[in-house]
Amino acid sequence: MSSFLFDILPVDTDVKLTIQLACLLNEEGHEVYYTDSSDSAFTFYLLQKGIGRVLYPGDFRWFKPDLVLLDRRLENRIGFYRNRNIRIIYLGLWFGDKQNVSKDFPLLFLAPSPLDYQDQSDGWLVCAGPLLDIGNISEKVLSKREELLAGRMSRYKKQNSKLSLFIVTEMTENINIGFHFYELVKDFCLQYPQYEIIVCSNSKDWLNRLFPLPVNMQFYLSDTSRRLTASGDLLVTNGDLDMLVSCIYHSLPVLLLPVTKVQAENTARMVYHGLGLQMDCKCGTVDDFRNQIQTLLQNKDDITAKMNRMSELFNRKSKQVHYVISWLEELVNRKERMI
Repeated sequence: MSSFLFDILPVDTDVKLTIQLACLLNEEGHEVYYTDSSDSAFTFYLLQKGIGRVLYPGDFRWFKPDLVLLDRRLENRIGFYRNRNIRIIYLGLWFGDKQNVSKDFPLLFLAPSPLDYQDQSDGWLVCAGPLLDIGNISEKVLSKREELLAGRMSRYKKQNSKLSLFIVTEMTENINIGFHFYELVKDFCLQYPQYEIIVCSNSKDWLNRLFPLPVNMQFYLSDTSRRLTASGDLLVTNGDLDMLVSCIYHSLPVLLLPVTKVQAENTARMVYHGLGLQMDCKCGTVDDFRNQIQTLLQNKDDITAKMNRMSELFNRKSKQVHYVISWLEELVNRKERMI
C-alpha cells in the first residue's frame, strides 16, 4: 500500500473537495494524511476516519509520502519537496473542464460534492438591524438566529411577491473598498424601497460608519452565512469558492465583486459559464448595481437551469472518484518523477 499527503490551503471548499477521495484511499488500505496547513472545519471528521496530520515542515525529517497532492497556490513548496525527492501532483477544481484527469500534465481535477459532514459546526450570527444600537451588540449569538432569519425571509417572499430579496455577504476586509460598497448598498436601499437587503459580513468595521440603516436593510455579523443562501433570490459576494459552490447547488444567481486575484479567477469561471455577472466594487454606482441586479433577475430561469446542469455534472464527476484512485495508484507505481 502507498502513502498520500494532501497539502492544500485551509479553505472549507478546498478541503471538502478532497475528503471523498481521501476517505476512499484510506478505505482501500492506503495511508492518508493532511498537512497542518490544511486545517479547516473538517479536520475533526478526518481524524475520526483515521486520517492523520503532518506538521509542515518539521515532520518531514522522518516522514516521506509516496505522493503529495499539492494545491496549485502552494507552488512555493515545490522546491521543498524536490529536495527530499518526494513526488508531486497538482490538485485543481473541476469546473466544466473537458476531462477529469490529464495524463500529459501532473494535474488532478476534482469536482465539488454536495455531501455534508457531521462535524460541520453552526456559525455565529449577530443581528445589527436598523433599530439596534451598535454599542449593545453582543459578541456571539447562537446560530439559531440564522434559522429564524431564513424562515423570516421565506415568509417575507410569500407575502411580498413583488419584492426581491437577496443577500450581500462576506465583503472584502479592505476598509475603503468595503465601505464604498456598503455605502452604495445603503444608497440603493434608500432609492429603491421595493428591495429588501440582507447583509452578512464577518466584520464590524463598516457598522459605525453606516448607521442608521434604512428600514429595508439589515446587517448581520456572521462567520458562516452559507445556510442562508437558499433563502434569497440573488446573492452578492466577492467570489470565494465555498460560497460560489453553495450558490451552484442552491441554483442561486450571483453578482460578483472580486477583490483578490483568486476571487477574480473564480469570478471569470462563473461569468464564462453564464452563472453570474461581475461588477467593480471599487467604483461601481447605484445605477450599475441596479442594472446588474435587474439583468440577473430577468435571466434567473436561464441561470438556474445552467446551475442545475453544472451541479449535475459535479455529482456525476464526484461519483467517478474510483477511476481517480486507480490512476493515482498507477502514478505511484511509476518510477519517473512527475515534477
